[in-house]
Amino acid sequence: MNILKIILKKLKINNFIFTTSKIFKKKYVLKSSEESIKELNKYSKNNNYTAYYENTNVNKKEYDLDIIIPAYNVEKYINKCIDSILNQKTKYNYRIIVIDDGSSDKTYEILKSYNNSKLVVIHQENKGISISRNTGLDIINSRYVMFVDSDDYLEEDSIDYLLDLAIKNNYDIVEGTYQEVDSNNKIIRKVQRIESNNKNDLLGFPWLKIIKSDVFNNVRFPNYLFEDSIMRQIIYEKVNKVLIINKCIYNYRQYNNQSLHHQKKNYRMLESLYITINLYNDRKKYDLKNTQEYYEYILKMSILIYSRIRYLDFELQKDFFSVYSNFVKNEFINFETIDKEKKDLENSIRNLDLDLFLKYCKYKKMILNGGRK
Repeated sequence: MNILKIILKKLKINNFIFTTSKIFKKKYVLKSSEESIKELNKYSKNNNYTAYYENTNVNKKEYDLDIIIPAYNVEKYINKCIDSILNQKTKYNYRIIVIDDGSSDKTYEILKSYNNSKLVVIHQENKGISISRNTGLDIINSRYVMFVDSDDYLEEDSIDYLLDLAIKNNYDIVEGTYQEVDSNNKIIRKVQRIESNNKNDLLGFPWLKIIKSDVFNNVRFPNYLFEDSIMRQIIYEKVNKVLIINKCIYNYRQYNNQSLHHQKKNYRMLESLYITINLYNDRKKYDLKNTQEYYEYILKMSILIYSRIRYLDFELQKDFFSVYSNFVKNEFINFETIDKEKKDLENSIRNLDLDLFLKYCKYKKMILNGGRK
């Protein structure tokens, strides 16, 4: 454990910071939640996209596995990705569904050059990763589904290993571990996992795992940034039997990224707020109940959303806090955190105490950075 964490725990600094800071407390004037929503929409419109769709039930099971790969301008990496799957030695019947999302480079030409019955290539105008994944989900015809990003690639025997475990034990999800590689396929970091059957230990992105296709009945990726949020908020809530294994099955490419996610002052970061609340509303359509674990997740999400919008104008940060506080107070009336570390966070949200909330977020950031602000 980081030395700073030990010292702070010993001295109970996490509580001391917030109790003594009352002396230096700042008071902020916040708009109503309704006014704040209107203001946020001026900068990034909430289109109220939903994960819920009717008449998308998966009925046929011709294949053991469908692998969905959205692809956009990845001419440098797409061969490595596809070949890593086609070269798998497996007894199972699988299919690769690649959705070329309007690439402007040679990605589509490279895909068309493959002459393999296992590969289905769909070309569409540029619509984004969510719609691309949904295009693949619309035609799945398999017992299990897997998502692979087009600049990543699988390890040998991954398909056989995952499907052996899943089919033999009737798991809803089997998830492995991964290693990070650079643009030249050099290993940067190997991630270790502890074997588990607890779905709370599943990682929050769609890749790295196989999932029963039936889980995606009436579920599609909403067309926001942070579309992966459906994994924790909906997909994992719909499953009962999972397995996490400490076997590397996936290579995740890590490189300097200038995508929207990595731009500091990007108003689309507000979509993190929209998708969290919209998926909460979607959960009711799936008859998913509020639980203590979900409430703890919602509290934790406030910190993550803030970390994504903290470079935006401070007035917008205030608007986010007003909306999120109102959301928590109205939708989780009878809940109270059981995590002592989150008590100040909970109090800040429920009491509309922005000063305490900001101090808490800065404290958490300092801990994560080993004491660096």
